Amino acid sequence: MRALAACGQRYFGENYVQEALAKQRELADLPLQWHLIGPLQSNKCREVARHFDWLESLDRAKLVALLDAARPAALPPLNVLIQVNIDDEAGKSGCTPDQAAGLAHLVAQAPRLALRGLMAIPAPAPDRTQRADAFRRMRTLFDALRAQ
Repeated sequence: MRALAACGQRYFGENYVQEALAKQRELADLPLQWHLIGPLQSNKCREVARHFDWLESLDRAKLVALLDAARPAALPPLNVLIQVNIDDEAGKSGCTPDQAAGLAHLVAQAPRLALRGLMAIPAPAPDRTQRADAFRRMRTLFDALRAQ
């Protein structure tokens, strides 16, 4: 990671909070931005709020209050993406499309969080058209949320 930073890379995504914290300590002298891209357990909210710049997998209301309360006032608001399970896949993280508006409303009321958009990973499909349809539905959802 240090070699990548020397080449100008500043944004790093991690799936696991504990592994990321170890890397952050090791690279604390570098001006890096840290993104949590994996699912977040509520018992890890404090660490994420204190040590990450982005959470790309916000998927339930309970996390909003925990993150907002734990984000230090000295830091800018935590950037968040709402993860949507756009294809309703069993076992995949993310809120349903119908839950996204309520979650967005909660984030908008949390002063230590900044909603930056939506995130989804479409179901694997051999047909590119099916994946494109999932992204079209995400765009429609995004536009509807922005209009509110």
